[in-house]
Amino acid sequence: MTSLIKYAEKLATDPPLDVYRRVMKLVSDEQLSGLGPEPEEHELGWEEYQKKKQECLQVAKKYEDMAKKDEDVAKFSVTSICDFVAMCTMMIGAGSARIEALKQAIHGKQQAGSFETADKDVAHLLLHDGDSAKKLEDLLSTWGKLKGKGNGVVQLKFPAGGDFHTFAVERVSPDNAETRFVVYQAYQNTYSLAHFLGRSPSEDEALDKYHRQVYEAAQESQKGDIAIYKKYESYYNKEVKRQFENITTAAANIGKEQLLTAEELKVRVTAPLANMLRGEIRKKDYVDLTGSPTKTAT
Repeated sequence: MTSLIKYAEKLATDPPLDVYRRVMKLVSDEQLSGLGPEPEEHELGWEEYQKKKQECLQVAKKYEDMAKKDEDVAKFSVTSICDFVAMCTMMIGAGSARIEALKQAIHGKQQAGSFETADKDVAHLLLHDGDSAKKLEDLLSTWGKLKGKGNGVVQLKFPAGGDFHTFAVERVSPDNAETRFVVYQAYQNTYSLAHFLGRSPSEDEALDKYHRQVYEAAQESQKGDIAIYKKYESYYNKEVKRQFENITTAAANIGKEQLLTAEELKVRVTAPLANMLRGEIRKKDYVDLTGSPTKTAT
């Protein structure tokens, strides 16, 4: 089987916006259902409900709202969503039906375990402990050594800064050649799949426009850490350049369409994730793995 790289390159520059819109519609519908029954107009809480309802409905129109300001920035925003990039990569590799079945298999699960679908795909839920760390190491080692099974793809998702981060790893198993691995990753509002695959963040006009929009919004609202910078150049030199350094480091470490060996995958991907489960990961190792915009890289 051929690698997913050429498909990832297209995903990075021409994302499936119809898929993104459908995903955001699902998010909008879920948020709406969480509001509960709609009060009558004369009842207490009706105005507040209407305000929240409109916020939920606006989620479904997020791309259109972003594109009104700048379509290039809107596309950057879409292709920087780690979950969207990983999901699309998985669906390209295995088909949407199999990936949806995996999501359903693990949905709502709280206890550690392995959950198999009718297609024999498996979702694993691991906890923050030594046993789970060892299981992760064993799972990825076994998966990487599969012979005669063709290519494969796995998605890794974990808590990060109050939210979740996720990326995909492809196993490339050519006939009569060593198995190699390719990582596909983005980090929301920090870098897109294109940057992870090798595009220079400092030379990307869309990313430059994005940061200028963020800065201008902060200056207008006078809220958040960015608002303290009186000039864009100060914000750029203090914050943006560091982010670019982190992006470049992660891409050089496991990105840029590298065909990693099993040992390189173990050292650069598996070991940091296992150490995270053990509670032992250093911030520098996390940055090297994810390109996180964290301020502390030591």
